[in-house]
Amino acid sequence: MSVAPVEKRHSPNEKPDKLFRAFVAAYQAKEQWKASDAAHALVLQRERALPVLPKVLQFVKAVPTDTVADGQSSMYWNDAAKILASLGPVSAVPLADMISAGEAKNASVPIGVIRTGTNVIGANAQVTEDLIFTSVPVSRFDAIADAFRQLSVEAMPAVPKLIKLMDSPSWEIRAEACRCIAPIGPRASAATLRLQALCGDVDAHCRQEALAALARVEIDPPRVVPLLASALSDSSEDVRREALKIIAAIGLPAASLSDQILARLARTDLDPAKLQGAEEKFLGPQLKETELGEILRALGSSGLRDAQQCDLLVDLLTRPDARINAQVRRAMGKFLSDAGSSAHPAIERWVRATVDTDDETQIVAMTTAAHARPMEEGFMRKVFERASVFQKKYIPAQPSAREWLTGGAAPRQRSPMEEAARELLYALDRWEVEWSKTRPTNGSPLPESTASTAEVEHLIAQFTAGNEDERIEAVRFLGQIGPQAGAAVPALQSFVESWQFSISPPDLNAIEGCYVALARIAGDPERWIQDAEKRILVPMLALPKRDVWAMGSFTVAIRDIGGSRAFPHLIRWMNGDDAAFAREAMESVIVHGASDSDWAVQGLPIILKNRNFDVDHHHRFAQFVTAAGPAGAPAMNVLVGCVEKYRRRSTDPVEQEKWGKSGWSRYSGASENQLRELLAAFRAIGGTEAQKAVPVLLKLYEEEPVDGEWAPLYGTPLRCEILETLRLLGVDIYRQAAKWVPKLSGSLETAYPVRERLIELGAYGKLATPALPAIIRYTRLNSDNRQEALDALAKIAPDDARVKALRHVAHFDRKPE
Repeated sequence: MSVAPVEKRHSPNEKPDKLFRAFVAAYQAKEQWKASDAAHALVLQRERALPVLPKVLQFVKAVPTDTVADGQSSMYWNDAAKILASLGPVSAVPLADMISAGEAKNASVPIGVIRTGTNVIGANAQVTEDLIFTSVPVSRFDAIADAFRQLSVEAMPAVPKLIKLMDSPSWEIRAEACRCIAPIGPRASAATLRLQALCGDVDAHCRQEALAALARVEIDPPRVVPLLASALSDSSEDVRREALKIIAAIGLPAASLSDQILARLARTDLDPAKLQGAEEKFLGPQLKETELGEILRALGSSGLRDAQQCDLLVDLLTRPDARINAQVRRAMGKFLSDAGSSAHPAIERWVRATVDTDDETQIVAMTTAAHARPMEEGFMRKVFERASVFQKKYIPAQPSAREWLTGGAAPRQRSPMEEAARELLYALDRWEVEWSKTRPTNGSPLPESTASTAEVEHLIAQFTAGNEDERIEAVRFLGQIGPQAGAAVPALQSFVESWQFSISPPDLNAIEGCYVALARIAGDPERWIQDAEKRILVPMLALPKRDVWAMGSFTVAIRDIGGSRAFPHLIRWMNGDDAAFAREAMESVIVHGASDSDWAVQGLPIILKNRNFDVDHHHRFAQFVTAAGPAGAPAMNVLVGCVEKYRRRSTDPVEQEKWGKSGWSRYSGASENQLRELLAAFRAIGGTEAQKAVPVLLKLYEEEPVDGEWAPLYGTPLRCEILETLRLLGVDIYRQAAKWVPKLSGSLETAYPVRERLIELGAYGKLATPALPAIIRYTRLNSDNRQEALDALAKIAPDDARVKALRHVAHFDRKPE
C-alpha cells in the first residue's frame, strides 16, 4: 500500500526570492494553501524580505483595477496585503501610489514581466483564470486598505500622498484615501481639516468613510460631535449607521446627542413582524445588522440624561397596540435601569402599565425594576409577589433525589420564557442582597417599613397554611419588614415551640428562618440564640450520627440572628468537646470574618491556638487573614506553609503523582484561586512580616514544569499576581525582567500561548520596554489577542505616540457585542 508523500511546508529561513517564486507558482497552479504557506513564511521574515518589495508591488499591479471577475479566492488579496504590510513603513507610499493607478474602472491591465529567475508571466498577457481565482469579488482598493490596516501607525509616511488623493475627482479614490488614512489614527492629524470637508461630500460613500476616518484621526472626541449631529439626519442609512457606531464608541462625550437618538428610535419600526417575521420573538445576531441595532448600541453608550428622556422611552414601551421585539424591549429596559434614580418614576410607571399585558412584557419590566438601584422597598415587595406567579408558571420543580438516582430526571432544554423568568428571579435576589446591606446586621430592629397591615396578614396566612417552601419565603419577608410585622410574633413563636427535633427534621430551614425573623421583629437576639441552641443544637449533637450540612446551616442561622452578638457563642462552640461541630463553628467564624475585619482580628489568635484547626479544611482562611489586614501577621507561617505545599505538588514528581490520583492539579481553577487568596493575604499583611513569603514566591515564579511539556506557566494571570505581590513586598524585579522579558517577547507571531505572554509582559510595566517593537508589530499584523496586546502596550509605554494611536483606533474598531 503506497503512502501519499507529505507536503513540505516553507520555512521563514528560506531565501526571500525562493519564497516569492513559490508564491507566484502556487497561484498559477491554483494551489491556494501552498501560496498562503509561502506568503506566511515571507511575512515572518519581516525586513529581511525587503528585496522582494518591487516584485510584490509589480505582481499586485497586475490585478484588474476594480474587481476580479471570475471570482474564486479572496485569499490572494489577504496574502498580498500581509506581505506588503510585513515590510514596514517602506511599503506605505508605494501602496498609496497604487490607489490612483486604478482610476480606469474595469480596465484589463497588461501584466508586466515579474523577474523571479524566470519569466513567470508574459509581458503582454491578459488576466486569466490561470492567475486570478477568487470566490468573492475583491477590488484592488480592498487589498490596499487591508495592507494599510496592517501597517497601521507605521503607514505615516503615506499621509501627504493620501491627503492629496482626497482632492481627486473620482469619488472612489476620495473614499479609498479616507479608508486608508483611518488606521493611522492621530498620527495623521494633518488630514483633519480635509476629512471635515469630506464629511459634506456629495457622495454618500465618501461621507461615510470620511466620518469614520475623522473619528479615528481626531484625538479629542467632543470635536467630532457637531459632525455626528448632522450625520444622524443624513439621507443615507450608511452614513447614519456610521455616526451611530462612532457614538457607541465615544460614549459619554456624545451624551448631548441622546435626544436625537431617541427621536430616531421613535421613528423606527419596532414591530417584530417587520424585523424578522411574524413568529420570531428574539432577533439574536440579526439585530446587529439593522439600523435599529446601531441606535440601541449608541443609546446604551451615551445613556439617558434625565427623567424626561426616561419618560419618553417608557412612552415608547407603553404606547397602545405597541408590538416591540423582546430583545429590543430588554435593551430599552437596561437603559432605564442604568439611568440611576432619575429613571425610577418612569420604571414604576412602566411596571404598573404592564399588569394586563402578556407575561413576557411583564417579566422584562419587573427585571428592569430589579436591576435598578435602589428602588423603593415597598414597591419592590409587590414586584416580588407578582414574580412568584411566573416562578411557578415557567420554572419547573426540581426533580427529587429518587428521580436523580434512578435516572428519571431526563435532561431538557429551557424555553425562552423559563430563561426570562430565571433572569427575573436572579435580578430580584441581587436586589435583595444590595438592599440587605443598608440594614443593621447586629440584630437591632430594621428601619421602619412601608408594608401594609393587609400584606403582613397575607404573609402570616401563607406561613401558617403553606408548605415548607412557602413558610420559608413568608418568614424571610416578615423578617425584612421588621418591627411593623409584630402581629406575626405569636404565630412564629407557636410554630417554634411546637416543633420537635428528629433525624432529618422537617422544616429545619423554616425554624431557623423563624428565629432570624423573631430577632428582627421583636429584638433581643441573645434570647433567640439561646432558645435556638436549646431546641436545635442540643438535640442535634445528641444524635449518634450527625448531619454536617445541618450543623453548618445552624451556625449560619446563628450569625443571621445575632450578628456580632453571635461571635462569643461561636467561639465557645469552637472550643467545645465536639470536634465535628467545632470545625463547623470555626468555619462559620472564618467565613463571616472574611468580610468582617472586627471578627477576623478578634478570632485569628483564638483559631490559631485551637486544637481542631487545620488550614486544609478551611479554604477561606486566607480571606479571613486578608480581612484582618496587618493584624494577620501571626498567621504568616501557616500561609507560607500553604504556598510550600502548593509548590511541592507542582514540582515534585512523587507529589504530582500522589495528588494527580486524587484529582488535584496545580493548574486547576480551585488550586489557582487558593493561591490567589494567599497572595492577597500577603499583600494585606504587608510590612516586614510579609517578607517571609518572598523566598517561596520567587521559587514559585522561576520554576519550570517538571515534565518539560507546556503547561499554563508562561504569562498566566496567576504569574502576574505573583509578580505584582513581589513588587508590593518591595522586591526589585529587575533581575526577573532581564531574564523573562526576552523570553516572553521572542517570536510572538509563532509563540504559544500568545495571550498569556502579553499579559505577563504588561505586568512588568516599563521594565518590558525592550519588548515594545515586538508587541507593536504583533498588534499591527494580528487580530487575535489584540486587546491583550494593547493593554500590555498601555502599561509598558503609556506616553508613546504609536501606542496612543493604536489604542485610539482600536477603540473604534471593536466589534459590537
